[in-house]
Amino acid sequence: MTATKTILCVEDDQDSSELLQFILEREKFQVVSCLTSEEGLRQAGQNKFSAIVLDHRLADISGLEICRRIRIYDRQTPIIFYSGAAYPKDREAGMTAGANAYLVKPQDLERIPETINRLS
Repeated sequence: MTATKTILCVEDDQDSSELLQFILEREKFQVVSCLTSEEGLRQAGQNKFSAIVLDHRLADISGLEICRRIRIYDRQTPIIFYSGAAYPKDREAGMTAGANAYLVKPQDLERIPETINRLS
C-alpha cells in the first residue's frame, strides 16, 4: 500500500485555497492549507511534505520569496507554483527561484495532482 502524500498549499485567497484542497483531497492527498505566507513558511520549516504548492502573488510575502527561503534549507521537496501570474517572465521567475513546475490558474487546476505525482 502506498503512503499518503502530504501537500502544503500556500494560497491567500480563501475560495482558491478551498478549491485546491478539494481537488487534492479528491485524489487522496492529505492537505495542509495556509492562508498566509508566514504560516506557510512556518509549516515548511517544521514539517516534511511530499510537495509544496505556492501562489506567486501573495499579500504578505511573495511566493517567489517563500520558494527562495525554502530552497536555502530544502533542495529536495518539489515546489509547484499555481498562479494567475501567467506571463513568460512570471514562469521564468518561479523556476529561477527554485520551483520544479509552474502551472497557471485556472486552466491547469486538474494538472496539479498529476504534476505532484510526477515530481514526488
